[in-house]
Amino acid sequence: MEGKATELLAVLKNNNLAIDVKVSHLLSIKSDIKQKNVPDNAVHLIFESLRLAITSHHAALYAAGFSTFGHFLKRLFIQDQAHIVSAYARHFCPVLLERLGDHKERVRAQAAQIFTDLWPAASADVEHYVLEVALTGKNPKAKETSLIWLSNVC
Repeated sequence: MEGKATELLAVLKNNNLAIDVKVSHLLSIKSDIKQKNVPDNAVHLIFESLRLAITSHHAALYAAGFSTFGHFLKRLFIQDQAHIVSAYARHFCPVLLERLGDHKERVRAQAAQIFTDLWPAASADVEHYVLEVALTGKNPKAKETSLIWLSNVC
């Protein structure tokens, strides 16, 4: 899986490749994540790949990124690697915060779901970004989504 993760990161960084190729590579690693344990050497590569996918402006790519991220987090929890999730949450929360204020409802809901999935391992970081930053920020969509998130989590 480490080889696939390295290839995925290279594909996502390559601006000359079609979005379909990027989505295909991402969905391929998602399939592996669902079926196999993720080796420690691949974790960083997958987190970085997911960051690139989720920050993309292409709907197919960020949707696949959100979906893969959910399965990736579940797999890491199954492998008892919540400490790894916690460590990477600090770097991922700003990306999710930006998506929490997206103009598309579906994107906001997906970002909120990832915050919920991160909650067991990184509650302090999630609370900071959702309740202290988004809720008090200037983006009305992020405020609304953070209130909905709060009502669903608590």
